[in-house]
Amino acid sequence: MGSPLSLDCCKDNVFRIFTGNVKDSQTVNPRRSDGKRGTATFANKAAFGFKIDSEYSDHRLNNAALDKTAGCVGTCGQHVRFFKVRNANGNVKKGKYIMTMDFSGVNYDFNDNSSQPDSEQPDSEQWRPFCRE
Repeated sequence: MGSPLSLDCCKDNVFRIFTGNVKDSQTVNPRRSDGKRGTATFANKAAFGFKIDSEYSDHRLNNAALDKTAGCVGTCGQHVRFFKVRNANGNVKKGKYIMTMDFSGVNYDFNDNSSQPDSEQPDSEQWRPFCRE
């Protein structure tokens, strides 16, 4: 499916970055719906999150009902995750992440949509536990 990738500035202000090409489902860095490379550049000094289709990078905004039905008892709704990018020597590449998503926590494979945002910094220590290494 061609999922839209958006910036979420406090849920009421969502700005679409691009919509992915339907042929690129379950790929890393999907092309845009027009077939061009799925990249975008933006400048934002305020805190923001990402929204991929119906899933937010802020787990508190996601529907966690399916997670709870599947047995989640802790922090549920974590359908978008971030992993630090490492080089061939295992060193973390500063500001480089892989962002990946699982629709509604259906099967927890986290390969429904994946992108590589660059030059991002977690907003505060509060969010660092959700950035997996």
